[in-house]
Amino acid sequence: MINSARDLQNEILNRVEPGMSDYFKRFVRSPLLIIANTDLPLFGCYIQREERTQDGDNNHGPPHFYHRLTMRLAGACSLETEEMEDAAVDLEAQMAALDPMLLSDPKFVMLTEAVLGSTWQSQYTKVGDATLAEIVIDMTFSYRTIWEPVVPDDFKVLHVTGKYPPNAAPGSTQEIIREWDIPQN
Repeated sequence: MINSARDLQNEILNRVEPGMSDYFKRFVRSPLLIIANTDLPLFGCYIQREERTQDGDNNHGPPHFYHRLTMRLAGACSLETEEMEDAAVDLEAQMAALDPMLLSDPKFVMLTEAVLGSTWQSQYTKVGDATLAEIVIDMTFSYRTIWEPVVPDDFKVLHVTGKYPPNAAPGSTQEIIREWDIPQN
């Protein structure tokens, strides 16, 4: 089970990069504002949004959340070539391969509680000096986290020294020394 959105992003890229490095030239973790033709074809995996809501009752135990995480998987290719239509079709084929690559892998699916859905969007634009086709897939996942408190001074041992009467001269009364080891769960 993952612990953060960044963990899931890393898991996606760890699977996609080796399987698609023969097509995509560059793999990125954040959107690029300027894209050069030399960067294309390009694959990006971005943390699009994450919603955290309470998981269970308020004020019962440590903070615990139910996460709805949307990861954006974006592929882009250049449309500057004479084979523009072929380039767009190749990009569609590569992006369509993501579903079986990720969702048919039991180890990947078990990283979260559920894959809640996905959307697919094609767009054509000019970014920087590149005219490109882009396919964006937003996949939404769910998982839970529990934030256990960090207690640096756990109460594990009780040490008590007692003497009676309390104001007696040193050595005139016997001290009672006891130590209890408190069992931890």
